[in-house]
Amino acid sequence: MPIYLCRHGQTRWNQLGILQGHLDSELTELGQQQARILGQQAQALSLDFILCSDLDRAQQTAIIANQTLKLPIQISSQLRERDFGSLQGLERGQSPQWWQHYDSRHQQDELAIPGAESASSVWQRAHGALCQLLNQHADRNVLLIGHGEWQRIVQNGLLSYPLHSAYHPIPDNGDIWCLDDLLVEPA
Repeated sequence: MPIYLCRHGQTRWNQLGILQGHLDSELTELGQQQARILGQQAQALSLDFILCSDLDRAQQTAIIANQTLKLPIQISSQLRERDFGSLQGLERGQSPQWWQHYDSRHQQDELAIPGAESASSVWQRAHGALCQLLNQHADRNVLLIGHGEWQRIVQNGLLSYPLHSAYHPIPDNGDIWCLDDLLVEPA
């Protein structure tokens, strides 16, 4: 079962450098264009349905991409971005001590930011979603539309790297990759 993952299109807050986490902002014109291109590129994948995060930026990306694909869309909170607690909604100049902890997130599982979610907690959610998907839809091709930090943690978990590591970069907005390709990555 091929599973394809995609990060949502660019948002206004991506553009402004504001950390979103569980908060949302609207897709920019570029983000909408990325979603349209995603729909065009995904036509060649023989997809059966789209599974996307319940956050609005992922849903909007799915809706725009689906104007071309015409597939059922399912929504899952298990695909939500990592919760960055009190840092969400802030720009770089605000609360520098929390940004310092955010910037060191690749060095430890837990973040010293009030209300922030650990990388291992994100992996538990993600792993649960992937196992459920494989158990219920093993014979179907799926496009998951989610978030950058979520996808990085998934990559680390599947390849047995420390979940918090920076081994895998956060994908660009609108990037699509196949989970099968990741699992056969050369050593």
